[in-house]
Amino acid sequence: MKSASVIVAMQQKESIQQIRQLLQKCGHRIAHSCQSGNEALQAARSMEPDIIIINETLPDFQGLELAEIVIEDRLCAVVLLASPAHKAFAEKKMNAADFVCLTKPVQGIVLENSVEMLLKTNRHLRQLEKSLSKMKKTIQDRKVIEKAKGLMMEKLELSEDTSYREMRKKSMDTGKSLTEIAEVVIKLLQEK
Repeated sequence: MKSASVIVAMQQKESIQQIRQLLQKCGHRIAHSCQSGNEALQAARSMEPDIIIINETLPDFQGLELAEIVIEDRLCAVVLLASPAHKAFAEKKMNAADFVCLTKPVQGIVLENSVEMLLKTNRHLRQLEKSLSKMKKTIQDRKVIEKAKGLMMEKLELSEDTSYREMRKKSMDTGKSLTEIAEVVIKLLQEK
């Protein structure tokens, strides 16, 4: 189990203390606690926590409104503590993988399991985002290389294989990536 960095935003100091104790028993670190939504938002932006635990009402924010901002800005995962009457509404409105709504009073094991689930989900989402970003770059690189090959075929009357081999050879000779070479080829041949 990975230790989480957590921000707790609750109206009552006693509630903050209860949540703090529950989380510390599970080995998680409370990075910041506060009684204001604005302060919680500033802390989430500056501290980059794993999770923020928000009460459904704060003096300056509705918990759900704060949760929407945190999720939309991709600051961290959110645990919203709500009354049973508001739980169904919150879950319907916030259909996000990095959001959990728990009913108050929250049981220690439920909070612990929710934090663990959010940590695993966030790790998985970050891995998927990295993979997607890598695939997008590969596709973009491929497009640049294909464009350069096309220009070499058209302007220099080379075959596709020869065009590719020439760029690959230049890449190896100069120590530059094939994409960098293709970008230079495009720049040079588009000017002709």
